Amino acid sequence: MVNEPFYTDGVKPVQTPSVTSYPSTDNAYRVYARAASEFSARDVLQYPDYRTDLASAMTNRQVLAMAKDFLLYVKSVKNRGTAHRV
Repeated sequence: MVNEPFYTDGVKPVQTPSVTSYPSTDNAYRVYARAASEFSARDVLQYPDYRTDLASAMTNRQVLAMAKDFLLYVKSVKNRGTAHRV
């Protein structure tokens, strides 16, 4: 299996065994794509109204909605370094 970087930004990709290089590999892309598919399909929760005893805790339903909203925001930014800026 080829494990080539999927993001190059018009420059020659750096191919090192570094942990910071892994997120740009084909293997990582497949993991992210599978997780994104599963996450976007997640609408039914086993315990939607569960929350911990903390006063500020949200329900599972609220957490899922917030996570999906955040993902939409990050996708709208469309910047490779988004994780460092949000």
